[in-house]
Amino acid sequence: MGRMSFRKRRGACALAWLVSAGFAPCAQGQHVGDIRLTMENGQVITSGHREVEGGGVVFVPGLRVFPGSFGEFPNFTDDPGFEAVAGGLPAGALVGFNILDALRKWDGQDFDAIPAETLRVSLGGAFRTTPAGAGEFVAGFNFAQVSAGGGVHQHINYFLNPPQSAGIYRFTLEVTATGLSDSEPVFIIFNQNDSEANHDAAVQYMIDMLTPPECEGDLDGDADIDSTDLNILLTDFGCTSPPDPPCDGDLDGDGDTDSTDLNIQLSVFGQPCG
Repeated sequence: MGRMSFRKRRGACALAWLVSAGFAPCAQGQHVGDIRLTMENGQVITSGHREVEGGGVVFVPGLRVFPGSFGEFPNFTDDPGFEAVAGGLPAGALVGFNILDALRKWDGQDFDAIPAETLRVSLGGAFRTTPAGAGEFVAGFNFAQVSAGGGVHQHINYFLNPPQSAGIYRFTLEVTATGLSDSEPVFIIFNQNDSEANHDAAVQYMIDMLTPPECEGDLDGDADIDSTDLNILLTDFGCTSPPDPPCDGDLDGDGDTDSTDLNIQLSVFGQPCG
């Protein structure tokens, strides 16, 4: 799969949210840039879509990094929104958020810097502002109620407070739903009059930060190297590709499963990943 593009398809209902109150859903259809909400093992799970360079869209389960851009009105956006398809969440649950950190600003390498700007998050008469200190928690508010069919689609307002300088900003939150555990931290990366190249680089940085390191020898993907992995390799021993399909035990990527792959696995046998 090629490198993903982080430009999103823009919504068309920003003005409606400037004057909205309550939990009325946006009239437009769901779109690619929204944060998809589901539940798994009693916890809110976030996922999303990304456009692939060259065209096409892929769905990424468990996605926790989402792009946004100010400018629908100066220093304002209501994207990304939040959505759950039918059956995605418990009927009647209240969906909301909490703020987990100060607003951060990209310096070309990381998001360590806390800028003078803060972010105001609002809907109707409810609003919250990001804290000044690193790691400070701000209790948010509920912004939607799940329908009887288990679906929801809601946008909230994001406004960058002065001095509103150009740059890439990171907003850190968790998504809440009554009856479920809160989501893992979610990161919205906002572009304020900066280049798309810098925006893409900042989004990719956060995705890379959340991607676990590759675990050599873990053939079943359970985050350790044990007898199950060894059995997979031994079953595949002698495979060559082609003519065989890709070899499951080919740890060194040379197109076959042989003694070199076995030695690699034995050298890390019994170790956890990470």
